[in-house]
Amino acid sequence: MRKQKAKEYLTVIYMLEMKGPVRRAYIAKEMMLSRPAVSAAVRELAAEGFLTEDQEHLIRLTEQGQRMAKESICETVNRGRDLQTIAAQLQEENQFDNLRQKQQIERILWHLKQDRSEAIPEAILILSGRYYCVRVVDVGQFLNCGSASVQKKLTRMNQYDLVRQGEEGVLKLTETGTELARMLYEQHEPDRNAMLQTGMDLFEAEREVLLKSL
Repeated sequence: MRKQKAKEYLTVIYMLEMKGPVRRAYIAKEMMLSRPAVSAAVRELAAEGFLTEDQEHLIRLTEQGQRMAKESICETVNRGRDLQTIAAQLQEENQFDNLRQKQQIERILWHLKQDRSEAIPEAILILSGRYYCVRVVDVGQFLNCGSASVQKKLTRMNQYDLVRQGEEGVLKLTETGTELARMLYEQHEPDRNAMLQTGMDLFEAEREVLLKSL
């Protein structure tokens, strides 16, 4: 019998022995195997000196069988610890990646503010939530500026890969652009709420906040 298969049987028998007498039927039930398959395995393990079976068909592990069962259990425990360690490392790496991405977005935002173009990604985010598609002309109308001005800002923003311009001038935010736009939208929440309290419509409040940043 293959060593790994023998370990599986011996581990199950060892655990069953801790609860009481062990029979072939108990092993079959625990391992969800057929009784003929278990009977053949028991005979093979007995021939290899890992267990004994008396006249009442009670199965007991020999010292050799107990030793291999304990080794198998220790290996399983160690694998579990290794998996926990790997999971912890992956979590730390994920947190590091998130921090690095946030820092990158903050650097991009600083550059956008120098060009006074930080309103563009947020405007696209807002308009995307209301319309099927967003074009340069839509952003220009929303921000009270000409299409040429919007296109010029978009051209300068290409180096940051925030917005993709597809067929017929349709604008779509990239993953980084979406994260940046959401960050800005959250930062502007206090100003929007103040405008909403005066009875202003949400869409108009979103627009007025962006116009202040131009």
